[in-house]
Amino acid sequence: ILCARLEYDSEAWVGFGISPTGMMYGANFVLANAGYDSVQKYNSTLDVTKQGPFAPMEDDHQTLMNTKVTQEDGKTVVSFSKYLKEEGENEILAEGENTFLWAVGSSNAPGYHAARGMFTLDFNAAAPSSTPPATSAPTPEAPTYTTSAPTLPSGAKGAAPDCPSDLTRVTPLNDGALTLYTEVVVSP
Repeated sequence: ILCARLEYDSEAWVGFGISPTGMMYGANFVLANAGYDSVQKYNSTLDVTKQGPFAPMEDDHQTLMNTKVTQEDGKTVVSFSKYLKEEGENEILAEGENTFLWAVGSSNAPGYHAARGMFTLDFNAAAPSSTPPATSAPTPEAPTYTTSAPTLPSGAKGAAPDCPSDLTRVTPLNDGALTLYTEVVVSP
């Protein structure tokens, strides 16, 4: 199970994507919008005429756990936990490099992102000894941040474990305006 918390220094929608290619199309996203009190999974789509570049996943794929989005004092905080491997979705590797995307809006109104980027994480590697550099736009070679965590058996779908209240793996993004805290937890 991936436990995640994103903290953004503005009151706006926040997106987190799983993309093996580092591109938006073909990615799976978690989009959080406090204006709608919503934290849901979406797929990117090339058919922007119907719903824009994203389409909500079907109800049977809305499997996020421990979801919460709040806005207070000019800050947005999003929390969720997600299975690492789910049918029809991009897998999050407990061991090996993962490519993720992030995006933030300028408000809670759905629309084009105010900022976005790509980064990689290896949950099985040793944690860095210093804070990694921030990124505010996608680049051909994304910066790599490493963390350590236990592994989760492939396809495990037991009861959702409680996420630790103090997620210690920290990845600053968007020049520090967006911070991702993560932990991989083995399901009981």
